[in-house]
Amino acid sequence: MEDILAKRTEINVYAKWRKFEDETQDDRINEVIDGLEMSPTKWTIDFEEFNTVSKIKLLNKLKEFFETYIAERPESKDMNFVSRSIVSGRRSH
Repeated sequence: MEDILAKRTEINVYAKWRKFEDETQDDRINEVIDGLEMSPTKWTIDFEEFNTVSKIKLLNKLKEFFETYIAERPESKDMNFVSRSIVSGRRSH
């Protein structure tokens, strides 16, 4: 019986992941890019919000954004970059 319950839980987890991966997130990507264009020097992006396909789309748009908006800005000591990732379930810097 425990094996059946464990398998059912595993299937439910997979189904949630599959549903997330199958979502179209173009509207959310456009919101992020619009926000960047309105405030090109102060922003954050939580990449965990995006599925695999959307991360690739977003990265392509970010490349374009950096080439268009950031590359042409004069260098400033006020600019900084902070990268955060989740390692073993804990957020790290």
